[in-house]
Amino acid sequence: MSHQRVETLKLTPAQRKKLEEKGFSMLSDFDGLTVPDLKEELQVSMQEAAQILEVVRNAQCGTSPVWVPLSEETQARTITTLVESFDDLLNGGIETKRVTEICGAPGAGKTQFSIQMVVNCQLPLDKGGLDCSAVYIDTEGSFMAERMKHMAESVVEDNCQQQQDNGTKKQSQIRTVDEMLERVHVFRVHNHIELIAVVNTLAAYCHDHPDIKLIIVDSIAFHFRNEFGKAGMRNRMLNGIAQKLMSLATRHDLAVLITNQMTTKINKVTGSNVLVPALGESWAHACTTRVVLNFSGTERTATLVKSPSLPERSITYSIDQRGIRA
Repeated sequence: MSHQRVETLKLTPAQRKKLEEKGFSMLSDFDGLTVPDLKEELQVSMQEAAQILEVVRNAQCGTSPVWVPLSEETQARTITTLVESFDDLLNGGIETKRVTEICGAPGAGKTQFSIQMVVNCQLPLDKGGLDCSAVYIDTEGSFMAERMKHMAESVVEDNCQQQQDNGTKKQSQIRTVDEMLERVHVFRVHNHIELIAVVNTLAAYCHDHPDIKLIIVDSIAFHFRNEFGKAGMRNRMLNGIAQKLMSLATRHDLAVLITNQMTTKINKVTGSNVLVPALGESWAHACTTRVVLNFSGTERTATLVKSPSLPERSITYSIDQRGIRA
């Protein structure tokens, strides 16, 4: 239903014209939008904005047999993190057909985790990977090919050691370090316009490169935290990105991994400051799974704070020269 065009809605010609002038063309453009947001965008009364949103919400409602989502859940595959406790936290690893968000303060390990995953996804199926290539959308300039090379070398070395330990037991061969580097498609984006443009081309790009089974955006918040004065416009853009990424995940059976920064929020009851994921409550609904990374000295923890089927809990992990480890 999100792909239905606004021009098909039961609105007045004047209302459709205002929506078209403000860039509303699909129902998905209204995701995360509130009545005050729409009132400000269209410069209409609160009553008219509420009436327009009611028409939109009614059009967005749709049903499907329960076996459809159930079938999709059972068909989802996972990419290992190479940390057993981390995989258990995520029910096997980073899932396909899902959007997973990794949040954390600077230095928590978001980019390290992301780079590790573009290595891990290339592992054979029997080693926890998908034997696939990956797209890495770098918004901060933090992707380091040299760091990925070190991680890939460690994975290859660990595999060689396992083969020696297992003697003559037949195992799947993993790719060379050079092959792994060649199978990562890096897009460096410098502002929100470039980010949206890249996301809009991903459907065609994945069609031309069907071996892509992992898309990473590192990070989603970088170009959206300070560039917008109007929260409504920012939320609409962010939700548009989320909708397209979710559509890619389900249609192409791929995993989407998004990193997000943290921001300070004042507790209205106690008056104390707490760290929460950036971009607000509207964005919080965009991802299927949310994990928050924390660190204190040398101890690192990952806490699952949002999942449709798993309980909230925490595990510990480490980051060293080899990458993400137990």
